[in-house]
Amino acid sequence: MAVKKLPNNNTKKTIIILSTLAALIGIGIATGFINFTPMQSGKPSLAKDKKCFEDLKRKNSPQELMEIMKKKKMTESYCDLL
Repeated sequence: MAVKKLPNNNTKKTIIILSTLAALIGIGIATGFINFTPMQSGKPSLAKDKKCFEDLKRKNSPQELMEIMKKKKMTESYCDLL
């Protein structure tokens, strides 16, 4: 007959912390404090950004477009570059 090993103190604390975290997230969702709607923080819509990229491609040569791409930051929109 195998003897069950009792969970040590760290395991008990981990289980308590994780279950508390799950309960807090559940309460936050139930009360509406946590929601899953995306935030619109000044970033233009993807469709508008694609249109601006197409305008850039039409107005610039491939070499100029490569130079623009090298200077563009990840948070920067193509509309900012027009």
